[in-house]
Amino acid sequence: RFKDMFKAFQFVDLDRSGTLDRQEIKRALELWGLGAGLDDSTLDALFRQCDPNGDGSVSYTEFVDALARDTVTFTSNQNCKEP
Repeated sequence: RFKDMFKAFQFVDLDRSGTLDRQEIKRALELWGLGAGLDDSTLDALFRQCDPNGDGSVSYTEFVDALARDTVTFTSNQNCKEP
């Protein structure tokens, strides 16, 4: 759907802050068909994996790293794990 990662990031960054918060990540997962049945603890674990510096937001660089390097995965029961 998106020709590049930056356009995908901008689509998810609803408040145009240049970073993604927990709610924007949740919305993105729902839009992309990955958020069904996602509980808060799983979302928190996923968010922590996408925010390795722990500043509470996901920068564009962190977003690209998480998606392009496939550092965030779901198992069949949707628990997050690192490969």
